[in-house]
Amino acid sequence: MFFAELIYVLFKNIIFKLYTMADYFRYIGPNLAHTFNNLKIFIKHFFTLARPYFKAMKSKLVLIWGCVCVVCIIVAVVLLNMTVNYYQISYKGQNIGYSRNVNTVNSAVASLKSQFSGNEKVLTDLENFSITEIQTNNWFLSCFKADEITDALVITAETIDYAYSVYANGENLIYSASQKTVENAIMDYKDDRIALSPDIAEKYTSCTVEWLVSFETKKECVTTDVITYSSIYDTLYKALEEKLPYRITCVQTVNESIPYMTQYERNTYLYSGSKKIIQKGVKGVKAVTSKVVVENGTLISSDVLGEKITKNPVTRKVQIGSAFNDFSDTSKLLLPVEGYVTSDYGPRSDPFTGEPAHHNGLDIAAKTGTDIWAAVSGKIIKASDTGNGYGKCVIIEHYDGFRTLYAHCSELLVSVGDYVKAGDLIAKVGSTGRSTGPHLHFSVIIDGEYVDPTIYF
Repeated sequence: MFFAELIYVLFKNIIFKLYTMADYFRYIGPNLAHTFNNLKIFIKHFFTLARPYFKAMKSKLVLIWGCVCVVCIIVAVVLLNMTVNYYQISYKGQNIGYSRNVNTVNSAVASLKSQFSGNEKVLTDLENFSITEIQTNNWFLSCFKADEITDALVITAETIDYAYSVYANGENLIYSASQKTVENAIMDYKDDRIALSPDIAEKYTSCTVEWLVSFETKKECVTTDVITYSSIYDTLYKALEEKLPYRITCVQTVNESIPYMTQYERNTYLYSGSKKIIQKGVKGVKAVTSKVVVENGTLISSDVLGEKITKNPVTRKVQIGSAFNDFSDTSKLLLPVEGYVTSDYGPRSDPFTGEPAHHNGLDIAAKTGTDIWAAVSGKIIKASDTGNGYGKCVIIEHYDGFRTLYAHCSELLVSVGDYVKAGDLIAKVGSTGRSTGPHLHFSVIIDGEYVDPTIYF
């Protein structure tokens, strides 16, 4: 039983003590005399107690086993009498923990002093930390790990605390004690900013958002007087208003209507002033794929990526009467040319500049060389190139300030002073002057004012 108890004590402690033997030998001088004195007392008592057992040993195996036990006991005694060095960390005289490495503690304190070098209040508070070296034979004393020293100092100090710092492009914006609060506020703020973008939510459903700034949240030690515990959203809103730019790109396909064209034809069986619709116009449909880009709530580009016609428009066909039962009736006009109306009288976009403009006539597209007829009887007062954008032009005066104008002709078949009747050939369709293609520009002028020609057909 004696040897069993000694072996139990040995193996219980030896595995926890070996790693501190280096510290023991560093301080072997002051400990050596104490150890040998204890060893002398142990050996004396050991042989006193073990003498009866040695007498009982009659085999060599038992003797060897006894020697091994003696050696183990000696080692155990040495280990149990070793002392270990620790460094106690205190704040204002109160113990906050231990460390095995004094350099680690000094480095942590020096790092905090460097970070807050301009804050006298913090520097003074850091002086309240002290480090004391102690010796003890308690091998189980809990110590701070190297990466826990700074946390212990920051948590203990009255002037320093941890906070979550919000950065945009490397610039600190705000502190908060709660990381979750900051992150939720940032998400809400981003959603609100995007919702303010004009026409995006209503017109487009497929969009991607790109934040044009590097954004991050970091845990840092800061002075307690700058930590923000409330009004996180309001503070973020003010801080990020100019520092969180974003870009929204939307690509979507929508259906748009295609306007139908109107084709005018002459009908010699209808009297002048009457018209007959022989085919109703129907709008077409086209699928337009477009891309828009919005930056910080402002639309910066809108591009059409492609168009596909899914339904063709149906041309509206109108026959205009050209038969007169009374050729003195000049209030009714004949159709001057057969073709498609490409631009009505009234407001439109200028075909050259794209700017809003007023169109003072009717554009009827036809092939170059198509016949142009006098819309009503009268006297030719102009038959030349006007030089004002109309190109080769014919103007007919009818009665009491009533005139008709025929512009962009390729060929003029009348001269100034000629008298023509309604339906007489006067020119050919062309594209002279300020024109984008072969067509007739037809205007009606009453007392010097341009009016809508269609009301006289």
